[in-house]
Amino acid sequence: MDIRALTPRQRAEDSQGVYFKTRRAKTGKRAFATLSKTTVDALDSYIAGLGFVIPADQPIIRNRSGSVYTKDKLAADFRAIRTMLFDKDTRRMQDMRRTGNVEAAVGGAQPQDLSAKAGNTIAVSNTLFETYTPVQLEAVRRADTARKHGRKVVKNPPAERVVLN
Repeated sequence: MDIRALTPRQRAEDSQGVYFKTRRAKTGKRAFATLSKTTVDALDSYIAGLGFVIPADQPIIRNRSGSVYTKDKLAADFRAIRTMLFDKDTRRMQDMRRTGNVEAAVGGAQPQDLSAKAGNTIAVSNTLFETYTPVQLEAVRRADTARKHGRKVVKNPPAERVVLN
């Protein structure tokens, strides 16, 4: 989802932490943006340092002049800061969604979980799944392990139980 559109009114919190309630721009489908404790702390520090109160229905993320970011300017600023702080890092803003999906998939998330997180139909769309969850060595190894187990079961199926009445 586009972080440039998140507003203070969309912020919520439950026993597991802070999240934003929003909708996908293209589909209008409900979506949630969950934040880690580190990100919440950074966001709260950022907001406190703005020097003005953001109206509840106005975007939180602002550029240095206090204006709402345009898509291109946010990506350019991200690139400049990334280069300054992490000179060998080449990630771009658009890569973040893919990185998150890969980490979640390798960690065991199912396609339905990825659909819920992304607010899309990745669980039923092979094209979306392949776009946002490229092949990872860990996933291939899990498939290899499952195949070895399956091979043993096929060669030595469990004995059928006979129930006598």
